[in-house]
Amino acid sequence: MSVEILCCTSKYRKLFKLSDRLPAAGGSATALGPWYANVLNIGTARLLHYISSTSLLSVVIWQRERKTAEERFVRGLEELLETLGVPANFIEHELDHLALLQYARATDRSVLGSMRDQAFGASYYFGNTVTPFDLSRRLAKTPCGPRDYESPERLAPRLMFERWSGPNDGV
Repeated sequence: MSVEILCCTSKYRKLFKLSDRLPAAGGSATALGPWYANVLNIGTARLLHYISSTSLLSVVIWQRERKTAEERFVRGLEELLETLGVPANFIEHELDHLALLQYARATDRSVLGSMRDQAFGASYYFGNTVTPFDLSRRLAKTPCGPRDYESPERLAPRLMFERWSGPNDGV
């Protein structure tokens, strides 16, 4: 079982009482790369926003029950990938790497900018009848400029197929 990187913004570090002296992010063994984590407040809703650094796929969950936040993030990612039609064995490979998370500082300005853009868009999508999962699905459909305007719902499954199919799958 490998360790995956969770790049935390200062707001996320403060909320979870993490050190400000976290190391910079290293590489990743997953198709979706290191994940970035931030706090997302929309009106009175308190949410957490996780974004893949390679595909810009977002997973949004409720902020409550902080001690289970990362478990709920992984479950939300699994549900989202299933909805996107990613084969179960690819999802299993990806999630195996997310079983152990190592915290790092969020430093990639491009990913942070995309996270800010998505947070701005989320404020228009999120309402009384929208769940965090619905918001994740809506953000997955939104084309992303830094990825040649490809939507995360198309890019993430392709990256997973490229990473987890063939003779090196699961390695």
